[in-house]
Amino acid sequence: MPLVNDYPEILQLSDGDFLLAWNTASNTTVKIKASTLKSYIGSSTPQTQPQVATNIASLATPTASSFYSDSYSPAKAIDGNAATDWASLGQSNPWIQLDFSISKIVSKVRLSDRPNTAEAANAGTLTFSDGSSINVVGIDDTGIFKVIEFPPKTITWVRFTVTGGTGANVGLSEFEVWGY
Repeated sequence: MPLVNDYPEILQLSDGDFLLAWNTASNTTVKIKASTLKSYIGSSTPQTQPQVATNIASLATPTASSFYSDSYSPAKAIDGNAATDWASLGQSNPWIQLDFSISKIVSKVRLSDRPNTAEAANAGTLTFSDGSSINVVGIDDTGIFKVIEFPPKTITWVRFTVTGGTGANVGLSEFEVWGY
């Protein structure tokens, strides 16, 4: 993971420890507590390198209940481009699913509705391959991300099913899954 800056930003925490933060070339911030780094470097026994969560949605195969046209395919929701989006074909409560070829550990999902007040994904349910689900409410229809954080879970797929959608061709601008 190439770093953009050679030196970390150092912040003192309330417990007296320090947090070191670097920016990477892929616009991800790597953070580690100084005490964790000290125990990692100073230990004579091998340690596991800390895992850094990134948006892994682009590693998945996206499918959906429908899509308006190739210009609005499910792949548009994971392309990292807020100017493109997935739109369903005449559905107010569609679903989109991301399938990973191998198990992933995830702890956060970020959803961005299409910036379109006529067709909105106001709420929905995230369902995971481990059998768990999370109700999601308050998705903004201006494209601002709704962040859903949860304890880490091991999954092979995640599905977002819109509930309370309005308009004919509801979809998402972006569907991010954070993990490793």
